[in-house]
Amino acid sequence: MRGTSDALGRPLTKIVFSGGRLILRAPAVSTAAISVDVDLSADANKGATNLSMSAVPSWVKAGELFILDELDDPTLISGVGQESGQTYREIEGNGPRGKAQLVKVTGKTATTVSLELPINESYRVSQTAQLSGSAYNTASGQASLKRAGIENLQVEFTYTNGSSEGIKLENCDSCWMRNVTSSNCPGTYHLWNVFSYRCEIRHCEFSYGMLYDGGHSYGITLYHYTTAGLYEDNIIRHTHAGVTVNYGSSGNVFGYNYIADGFSTSHQEPSISAHGVSTWQCLFEGNYCYNKVLFDFTHGSGATHHTLFRNRILGLASGGGDQVPISIERYNREHNIVGNILGVTGAQTAYARQAPAVCSGGTPIYRLGYFNNSTCDTTNYDTQAIQGTLIHGNYDVVTITNNGIVWDSATPDHTLPNSYYLASKPAWFGSLPWPPFRPSSPSLLAATNIPAGYRAVFGNDPPFITVARSGSNAVITWFGGALQQSDQVTGPYTNIAGATSPYTAPVIATKKFFRAR
Repeated sequence: MRGTSDALGRPLTKIVFSGGRLILRAPAVSTAAISVDVDLSADANKGATNLSMSAVPSWVKAGELFILDELDDPTLISGVGQESGQTYREIEGNGPRGKAQLVKVTGKTATTVSLELPINESYRVSQTAQLSGSAYNTASGQASLKRAGIENLQVEFTYTNGSSEGIKLENCDSCWMRNVTSSNCPGTYHLWNVFSYRCEIRHCEFSYGMLYDGGHSYGITLYHYTTAGLYEDNIIRHTHAGVTVNYGSSGNVFGYNYIADGFSTSHQEPSISAHGVSTWQCLFEGNYCYNKVLFDFTHGSGATHHTLFRNRILGLASGGGDQVPISIERYNREHNIVGNILGVTGAQTAYARQAPAVCSGGTPIYRLGYFNNSTCDTTNYDTQAIQGTLIHGNYDVVTITNNGIVWDSATPDHTLPNSYYLASKPAWFGSLPWPPFRPSSPSLLAATNIPAGYRAVFGNDPPFITVARSGSNAVITWFGGALQQSDQVTGPYTNIAGATSPYTAPVIATKKFFRAR
């Protein structure tokens, strides 16, 4: 589905929903296949692309999606949280299996299955590792929805329904949304992505909702084994939880999103949240977060092995309440918090509160290990050694030594890469700084350092320009502003009258410099 857009790339086509929702799926979720499974006959180690079993069943088919999981290891996962939680496989009677992901089968022999991507974690025979059907029945010929997308569309909801999401991706493989705006979430989630694999959500906006109490008006929400997706360059505003991952979501990347103005009439209002047993190996990089990051124990272990890298996290709250930038509760273990810029001067006045310490003496940058972090409940808790989180190379507004950067004493490597998933500065960053957030330069921390933040403030993407050789000509392509030229890199620059993108200029012996302004 593709709508139209204006000269600045903003979507013009609009659908107003007075009821119902927008769904990408084929077919609808069927739970029967989830309980059809086969044991692995050998451990599948992290990074493997093959699974072994005594006999590969006929329902395992190339080109389709399946659930890979194992029984919970109590050193990492507990489903007995403040309110308890279960993955879909446990709901269907297959035991507690919070460690999970979707895999796509590319081929099989009598005893092995080949996968499209390396697996995110190790799955062990000692924990009864299994491959099961996903939420559609391959044995009867059902298949996932492949390579379908939505672009250049405004979606507005004018009704209220506490049990309805706005947009849903279900049983999707390599589907996408680009340049879609969703306003006034009718109930639960702006975008609910379930049982989906390698989907991409980029350059979209999700803002405001009809309800703001528990479980309502979330932004981008992943459930039920959604795996290997990219959620990049999005604007998320005035939601109860900006980005939240739950129940087996694994190996997803959330990069360079602008998440601001969180609001709730009950509970907390995190920019980034891991909320339901359990989620694995997600990367959160380069995001601008007005509110906190919260890995909670509400529905069991919300998160394991996540990485927060080069984010700007203010940690503020709409009511001025629990303004802790990084909040990781009990049984959320072995994370990496590296290279972030944390806090706002005056809002936080202490470095960390680690359970079972008493939470007094000011609002901290980190609150770690409590049964419930917002109340510092020590009914049960994780010590620093049990929680096992690496905190390294972050700048915070409380630390006064070493230019505000705290390095882990056991980690001698103080070199931070620009990105963990991008090889170089992407073209859509235009003239914006790269990397956008640097702990060594905390003064350079504006929301407009990332394109989504720039778009949220100015209403359009940042200017960018590319040059390619075509025979004896240079072809100049740009977005935003006017094309200017100069004989010197330092200027002065003058507008090229009537120039439109792409612009062709002859290659000449003397130097010419171009920019978009």
